[in-house]
This record gives sequence, structure tokens and C-alpha cells, in this order.
Amino acid sequence: MRKKEKNVLLWTKPSCASCMLNIGYSALKKSSKDRKLQYQCMEEIFSILKDFSNDVFPVDLSIKIFRMLQNSTNNIDPYEKEKKLSNKLGKTVSESIKLDINNSNSFSERINKAIIGTIVGNIIDFSTAQHKFNLDVKEFEDLYSQNLETGFKINDFEEFISLLDKIETILYLLDNAGEIAFDKLLIDELLAIGKTVIVVLKEGPIANDATLEDAHQVGLDTLDVELITTGSNALGVMFNEVSKDFIQKLES
Repeated sequence: MRKKEKNVLLWTKPSCASCMLNIGYSALKKSSKDRKLQYQCMEEIFSILKDFSNDVFPVDLSIKIFRMLQNSTNNIDPYEKEKKLSNKLGKTVSESIKLDINNSNSFSERINKAIIGTIVGNIIDFSTAQHKFNLDVKEFEDLYSQNLETGFKINDFEEFISLLDKIETILYLLDNAGEIAFDKLLIDELLAIGKTVIVVLKEGPIANDATLEDAHQVGLDTLDVELITTGSNALGVMFNEVSKDFIQKLES
């Protein structure tokens, strides 16, 4: 860990390079079956990784790799199939969790269960090397039950509830497809207590990050929320690429 600039910490490790290489190759296999093109793209991936150092944000290089693959293979959304399957699973499991939430005895219990649900949904990630999971309904339902029983290892729940009392508007940044169906549970609870929620997605496909299309697939558009995008398809939030609308919402 080191500082790149004031108040900005880097957690780059040597192993990040191999992680990006594995992710890049995995995305390449989904992007094209053309062996000659695969060799060319691997050369490009190695070229991008030449810039790897402990002073570089790994996400910056990952974005370059994903965008290079999109441009080189003309496959804008190689994770489309996985995203649809993830959204389908997310809807099914979140409906089951919603039944449990409705059996709660207090607002605090409802929010706690919804947050546990979002944590379980966070497992859905196809662009992290060595991360393995199955899109299996029972497996996710079991994970929810297990996490509900064990609780949070780092527990800031009371602070979170306290903060909720002080704010009116929440800018809710979504991550991956499928996962967003679980986020819908928490968003629904926030709306129920009168909060204004602005939901943020990616402008276009990258890895299995959620877009407006994914939001429609899981029914986020049926909630009383405003759906916007970052204005970019970049992983995370790249402030040199985001839209004025996003910045305005963030700073308001």
C-alpha cells in the first residue's frame, strides 16, 4: 500500500498483474473464438500490462483491457448471457428473501435482512480472478440464511441507521448484473421510509457491470426511483469520464 497523491491510497500488489491477465484472457474467450484474433488480443493485453506498477490503479488497466477487447472483437457485451442468467437468479432469490423480510417484527430487522441480501448478491462477479460461485438458487438462499445467522463481521449497523435519520436523498451506485436484484430489496426498504433514491448504473456494457437494460430486467424501473448512469462504461467511477448530470446529483 502506498500513497499516489494526497489522501489517495493504493492497494496494488504484484499479484494484481496476474489477476488482470487472467481476467483479460477469460473475457477474450467470451469475446471471440477466432484463434488468430485471440493471439492478437493477447499481445495487446501484454502491451497494456507493460504499464503495470505499484503507482498505477489496477482498475485503470482493467478498463483499457476490456475496452480493447470490445474494439478488437466487435463484441460489445461478451458477458450478456451471464448477465441475463444472473438477473434471472437474482429475481428468484430476492423474491424468497422478500418473503422473509415481510415476516420481520421491526424496521431495523427489515433493513438488516435487506442488507444481508445485498451482501449475498455481491458474490455475483465474473470479472474477479479465482472467484468462484454457482448461479444456483438454493446455494444463494442457503448463503442468505447462513449470513443472517452469523451476522456482520464488521458491524456498523447502528451507525448506518443513525445516518438514515439525517439524510433525505441517497445516491445508490449499483455494481453487477444479478446483484442489483438484491439491491432492489434494500432500495425498496429505503423508499418505504420516505427516502428519495437515485439509482446509478453504467452507461454501457463492461464486464458484468449493470446497465439500464439490466435494471429493467430485474424491475428496478417499477420502483419510484430515478435511474441515471455515470455517463461512462468505466469500471467503478472514473471522474474524468462521468457526465455532468452524475456530478450534479453527487454534489447536490
